[in-house]
Amino acid sequence: MGSTSPTGLPIAACEILLRIKDEDGNIIPPGPLDDFGSGMSSFNYLKHFAVDFLKIDGMFAKDISVDSLNFSIIKAIHDVGHAIGLKTIVEGVEDLNLLPIFQSLGIEYAQGYGIQYPQPLEPLEFPQARPVSVAS
Repeated sequence: MGSTSPTGLPIAACEILLRIKDEDGNIIPPGPLDDFGSGMSSFNYLKHFAVDFLKIDGMFAKDISVDSLNFSIIKAIHDVGHAIGLKTIVEGVEDLNLLPIFQSLGIEYAQGYGIQYPQPLEPLEFPQARPVSVAS
């Protein structure tokens, strides 16, 4: 088994993630750290990956109005994200009545069926896809 990074990912995989470039040779900017607070996402990742957004896992959003622990977890994740300059997105928002709670915490974005159901791709128009490559 190969060496692993402080995140637990193989070092080779981390190096590839940090070298993905577009067709013009520009490194593709980081995206969000998805499903934070569940599964393999951990606070350790925040120290080792440059990301723009922190997406808070939706399992905490569902009962935020009645579950004080979920409220505290979402607040803590948001506060840590903001401390290092990240914007936060709460996933799994199925009830628009919960939006004022998320707004009161300072969370900038929400996604889920309460906001918008997924849309079919066929009628949507997209710009021409740009190929990406991994720098050698």
